[in-house]
Parts: sequence; C-alpha cells; structure tokens
Amino acid sequence: MYKEYIDEFLLKDYFNLKKDNGILIPIEGLTIGNLFYDLYSPYKNYKPRELKSDSQKGCLLLKIQSLCLAVNDLNLYLDIYPEDQEAFHLFKNYISELENLTKTYSENYDVLDLRHDVGQNFTWHKKPWTWEVKDV
Repeated sequence: MYKEYIDEFLLKDYFNLKKDNGILIPIEGLTIGNLFYDLYSPYKNYKPRELKSDSQKGCLLLKIQSLCLAVNDLNLYLDIYPEDQEAFHLFKNYISELENLTKTYSENYDVLDLRHDVGQNFTWHKKPWTWEVKDV
C-alpha cells in the first residue's frame, strides 16, 4: 500500500527482517511505531533511533512496551484478517510473553497493572508514578 514511499535501503540498515510476511519483531515495531513493515512510511529524512536502556529495570520495561505495541497492532490486524493463523499464533505468544514479563516487573520493581499487585496489601497507590521516577 505505502510501499512506494519506503526507502528500502534506509530500513534495511535498521531492521533485519526474518519473516516473509513483513511483520517486524516487537522492538523494531516500537522503534518505528508500527509492527508492519509494508505500512511504514518514514517522515521526511527521519531515521529511527535504537531504543535502549542502561538499567535492567529499563530494559525490562522496554520489552514490555514493545510487546504492548505488538499485541495491539496484531489485534487490529486480526480484526481485518481473522483467518490468518500465523498472525494469531504470534498474537497468542506475545500475550503470554507480555503477561510473564509484566508479572516479573511487578514482582521486582513497580506494579504496572492492578492484576499484578502482588503485595500483601493494596500497594498500587503507594509507589511513585512512572513519570515521577528518574532511574528508568
């Protein structure tokens, strides 16, 4: 659809596509804001930067964010193409991985989701909010 606007060489410098279906891995999707290679249209001469963190907490949060984008994009895709079993299988795998990582993050750092408030008491409201933390 938007393929004529994509600078193929620019994107191949940044991404290592391993699938013939054009679906990027989650961190690549988060980098450009779209999980689907064929639908990416770069803005002017913008070159996406690699997303990285210096801390273990930040790396885990980055993985969670990339999986959130992947799950949401695949959900929208499956609304249109519900018979695509490969995409559905990928969607289910990403949901499972997202659940595990969110639980791990909640146990070790902060609660991201009320379902993962794993303390003895309700702690959701006691920790600093994401925008109040400086060490991510």
